[in-house]
Parts: sequence; structure tokens; C-alpha cells
Amino acid sequence: MGTALLLALPRLPAGGVLGVALLLALGCGSAYREQIRLAGQRTAQPVWAHIPAEQWQGVAVLRATGWAADKSAGRRQIPAVILARGPGRDPVGPVPRPGQGVLLKMEGPAPIPGSVFTARVKLRPPGRSAMPGGFSDRRYLLGKGLVWRGWVDEHRDLPAGPGAIQVVMAAIASMRENVLGSLEARLPPPEAALAGAVLTGHKSPLAQSGSAPFVDLGLAHLFALSGLHVGILVGIVLLLPTILGVGPSAKLIGLLPVLAVYGLLTGAPGSVVRAAGLLSLSMAAVPFARRGDPLRHLGLLFLVTSVWMPWQLLDVGSTLSYLAAGGILAMGPALQDLQKNLPGLMGWVAVGLGVSLAAQWFTLPVVAASFGRLNAWSLAANLVVVPYFALVVWLTVLVLVTGWWPWAAAGFAAWDTVAWRGLLVAVHPASSRAAPGLMTMATPGGALWLLWLVGTAGILVVVYRMRRRKMSSLVGAATLGFILLAVLFSFVRTGRDLSPHNGPVAWQVDVEQGDCAVLAFPDGWRCVIDTGGRLGMGPGSTTLWERSLGPYLRRQGIAQVDLVVLSHGHLDHTGGAGALAEEMGVGAWLCGGRAFPPAGGRPLIVRQGEVLHRWQDWDLTLLQVPEPADETLSENDHSLLIALRREGQPMMLWGGDQEKAGEARFVAGHPDFAGTQAWKAGHHGSDTSGSGPFVARIRPRLCLISCGVGNRYLHPRHGPYVVDGDTVPTVRTDCSGSIRLAWDKTGGLAWRTLYGGGGFLPAP
Repeated sequence: MGTALLLALPRLPAGGVLGVALLLALGCGSAYREQIRLAGQRTAQPVWAHIPAEQWQGVAVLRATGWAADKSAGRRQIPAVILARGPGRDPVGPVPRPGQGVLLKMEGPAPIPGSVFTARVKLRPPGRSAMPGGFSDRRYLLGKGLVWRGWVDEHRDLPAGPGAIQVVMAAIASMRENVLGSLEARLPPPEAALAGAVLTGHKSPLAQSGSAPFVDLGLAHLFALSGLHVGILVGIVLLLPTILGVGPSAKLIGLLPVLAVYGLLTGAPGSVVRAAGLLSLSMAAVPFARRGDPLRHLGLLFLVTSVWMPWQLLDVGSTLSYLAAGGILAMGPALQDLQKNLPGLMGWVAVGLGVSLAAQWFTLPVVAASFGRLNAWSLAANLVVVPYFALVVWLTVLVLVTGWWPWAAAGFAAWDTVAWRGLLVAVHPASSRAAPGLMTMATPGGALWLLWLVGTAGILVVVYRMRRRKMSSLVGAATLGFILLAVLFSFVRTGRDLSPHNGPVAWQVDVEQGDCAVLAFPDGWRCVIDTGGRLGMGPGSTTLWERSLGPYLRRQGIAQVDLVVLSHGHLDHTGGAGALAEEMGVGAWLCGGRAFPPAGGRPLIVRQGEVLHRWQDWDLTLLQVPEPADETLSENDHSLLIALRREGQPMMLWGGDQEKAGEARFVAGHPDFAGTQAWKAGHHGSDTSGSGPFVARIRPRLCLISCGVGNRYLHPRHGPYVVDGDTVPTVRTDCSGSIRLAWDKTGGLAWRTLYGGGGFLPAP
């Protein structure tokens, strides 16, 4: 049956090949489901038990499967596959198995791809996304064929015989080092880092920071190895043979080794494999005087690579590569007709815009699901920047190939530096000016996917009828414009979740062992309460804000918050303040304890009991401000206490890390406190907070605990919170993810968690 299917594939139309390829690829991907299940598995725990981090420690034998990427402070990150493992020490949760992939962090020189080494490792399953549409480490690693994250204490390369693979990879490693070393020697550091990322896919922290402005302009693909880079490489390689009149067969024979070496040099990402395979198949048809169908070739490549690497079905980069290529190829004949009918430069401009529009349209739902935003200026930016970028890459290659001729290499390096800096100087300000053109998009569900599919089919039908002269150009252009705008309008949204109509909405965000919340009123006023902690302390380390609430707010189209409250001065509450200030506009900062605003931030000075914001019969009020000079209180007890109220009735309390001494002061100072609907427990559910008199005074009907899996403090340690002999219902971010709270006009509270579960509390 399989042989018959392979023989029938060349006779199917391109659409049929793509359909068969997709079905078979999904079948191959189902074989990967066991790894997907394992990566999402979490050991069940009692509601009041501390959840230990699922991990495995021990000695393992591994094979490196890709090139190492530089991280901060001399650390490197490298993908590998487990060949064998020891028994492990005190394993918690699932146990790694041979054949599973792992992303390892290590110090010092990293093994080259294909090499086998032993290491003492600590492995953990990857985490899930903290907010809707946010970054999911689990999904990211699965798209790379990896199941675990790991840390290497020490490693040792195992001796290997002089096999062909080892010899080839050693030569490729030497070539890679020479390329990166030559760039570093001839170009300034920022330009050398960007050039290294473009030519070899080597992503250093300097390259990542330098390429960041390109993302907002829709130019991220310039620094993600793709068909554009393969096309530039092929153009460079075939320039001289074309001038000399070399035939197509000889060109193909000479090109195949170059593409193979380039694939190994870059780590063979799915986009490079796709582009190299498509070019090779197209060129292979020329010597036989046959015109190959590029769409059929694309379908065959998708089938083969999905069988070879089923995890690519979950990889965003590979998916975007295939969809963009399919869109360009599907619209290719129409774009060729357009170029013939328009004179000179106008035809080239129209084709450039058409290619960019086709790629963006066919990748629209994946871009919406993965990034949540699209720049309206990206079409124009691609039209201008891509040709200039190709020129810059050509100059960079000339810098490398003229290394044996010092004065020529120095001249090309000077020109290349000027060209790179011209590109950066143009893109950096353009990126900031293009910010108003950023459109936020909804995460597509089944209805949006169906709408996009129907719209795509409609576009192809209209283009077909226009090419066959069965529809006038005016009617066809109007129909295409209507389809494009209607579907795009359905994807675009601004602040839907944080633009409530009936009452306030809040999220208690899962920032591991830290605190972070956002509160939005129907009038558009928004407040962030604490900003979470950091992931590491070294240079280049990131914050949990940048992994959780920051991307979520950008997806909602929010670039400004009116107030940021830092409850007190501990890093697990203030760690993301700097990143927040850099990414967003902030109206004012309200700081408790030893917390302070970032440089340039406007501090807000208010008294205890003052209203921070009012909307109709709702308000946000500062209930308690401990005296900064009170040395009898710890920093935790200097936490601010914030209350969301309706008609004076407390509905939600946030109190930072307030402990028993601060709680006692609150009880003494608020004898008539009427109780609250919900309360964010103090100090991550520690037994140093949540005293009996305090809980009896605030009488919460729902308790929220923000803590991290495997935290070293063993939080939560308090045990059940009890009011009038009944246990207060409790929900935790380490168990259930981020928690959404939404109030209606009457004060009823509907709450739900990101990973399932929820309820409703009627108005007091």
C-alpha cells in the first residue's frame, strides 16, 4: 500500500500532494504523542502539600544533536539526545528514557554535533505558559524534538573512532569557528554578531539584542535562517558558473555539496531543509527538460521531513516556513502575470509587495497564535529592507572570501560595517515610529481558522478567474480587498480581555515564587500590583515579567498602565519593574517598604485610606501604609495593603508579603472591617502570615496563593485557612496556573484558572 501511494503521488495535483502529505505527517506526529504526554505530566499533590520540582539527577550518556548557543556569563546551551542513563538519585516524577531529547546548559566548551559524552545532569520537564497565548517552554522544546531541560555539573567527551561522521562534523565545526572568528576579527562586535547569526545561525546575546528592533517591523525572518538566506547563498554560489555558461546538470552537481555543508553548518533547521530541498528538486527537473510543479515538490518535502522529524509539526519556525513558501508558490503565476502587465520598476514593486502579502496572508493564523501582533508597515518595510539586506549579506561574504588578500578584505570590511550600521540606523528609529502600526490579534480558535481557510479558498478562486479573464480586474481587485479586510478585521482586536464592560477584571499571574497581578477597570484605567522576580541574576538574565504578563499585555494592545504598585522591596515582587518601565509607559509608581521606582519613574505619594482610582460605585483604595521608620516591622510587614471595593464593601485584597505583625496592626486599626470576597494570601501561603485573628477579621470567601513549584521555602506551609469552622476555598498558581477574576455590575465574582477549574461567588 505504501509503495502504491508513493507511485501515485507524482500523478496527483499539487493540492492533492499537499493534502496527502499533511494527513501522513499528522499520522507520523501521533507517534510523538507519548513524548508530548510526558512533557505535560505533573504528579498529583494534596491541595495543601508543597509541590516538589519534578526532576531527575544522575549520570547519563548523551549525543549532541545541534550547535551550542551562547548564553550569559559564559554559559552555553546545547541540544542532545539521551543514549543511556544511570539509576538516578531521588527522582521525583517521570524518569527520562533513552531516545528522548534534552536542552542542556553548561559552562565551558560544548561538544560538537554528533559527539558522544557523559555528564552528571539534572533534568526537569519544561514549564507551561503563564498567561493565555503566552510563551510555553513545553511547546517550544517539543517543536525542537526535546522533552527535558537540563543542567550539566560536569561532562567528559567519550573517545570515538575516526568514522566519516566524526571527521565531517569536526571539519564543519572548524569551518564554523573560522567563519565566526573572521567576522569578529574584521567587523565591530555588534555587526559581527549580527553577521554570524545571518550566516551560521549562531545566536549570541549581542545578536539577539541587535535584531530585536527588526521584530516590531515584521522583519524577524531576516535573522531566522530561512529560504531568503538559502536563496542568497545559491545566488552567490551560482554567479560564476552562470557567467561561464555552465549547464544545469553541472550546476546542480556543484550546488548539492554546498547546500549539504550549509545545512550542517547551520544545524539543519526545518526552514533551511525546506528551502534547500525545494531548490534542488526544481533544478533537478531542468536537465530532463521537465517543468516541475513547485507546490508538488513542497508537499513531498513536507511529507519526507515530517516522517524524518515529526516534531517539526509543533515548531513555529518550520510551520511558518512551509506556509510562507506555499503562499508565495500558490500566488506565483498571478504575480508573474502582474509583472508582465506593469511597466518597468512598477512591475517589480508590485511583485515585491505581492510576495510579502502572500507570505503574510498564508502565515496569518500561526502568527496570530504564536505572536499575537502584526505590523501594518511590514509590507513596505520588507519591500525596502530585503533587497538592501541581500546586498549587506553579499558584502559580508566578500569579507570572508577575500581573507587571503588583506587589503581587499579590509576594504570590504569597511564597506560592510557601513552597510550594517546604515541598516541598523534606519531600522531602530523606524521601529519606534512604527509602533502605532502594531495590530494585536486574537488567538485563533476553530471559527477563525475556518474563516481564514474559506477566505484563502476565495482568494485562490478569484485569482484563478482573473487569470482566465472570467472576472474583470476591477471586480477582482474589489473582491480581494473585501476578503482581506474582512478576515484581517476578524483577527485584529485591542484589549478584549482587559477592556471589561460590566465590572473590574483582574489576573493573579503565575510568576513562580513571586507575586504579580493586573487590574483593569471598564473606563480603561489599569494597574499592575507587583512585577514578579527574575530568572537568574547575571548579565543577560531575563525576568518573569518578560515571560508572562508583559507579552500578554502587548497581545492585548496595551502599551500604557496608569499605576504600578510595588508592595515592598523584595526582589520576588520588584524584579520585573525595570523591564516593565522599558517596555511600557507608566503613569505613576506607588512603592511600599524599601521599594523604589526605576530611574525616571514618577512616585505617587498618598495617605492611608486614600482612593487610588474610582469608577462608578467601584474604587481601588490604599487600606494600610506601615510607617517606613518603624524598625519593629520586617520588610514583609511594610507591605502595602490594597483593596478593590464596591460601595465601600471590600471585594479583593492584595497585601504583598504581610506577616503576623503587620496583620495585627491591621486588625487593631480596622475594627469594623466588613470582610472580603477574595484575598491574595500573604507571603505565598507561609505559616508566618494568615494569622487566625486576621483571617477572622477579613473573612475571605476565596483565597489565592501565589507560589512556585519546587520553591526552596516549601511554600505554602500555612495549612487550611478557616473561617467560622469552615475551610476557605483555596486556589494556587503552582497547581492551576494564573487566575482570572471578573466582577459583574452587582459584585458577583466569576473566577477561573488557566489550566481548568473555576467558580462563582455571588455579591456580598
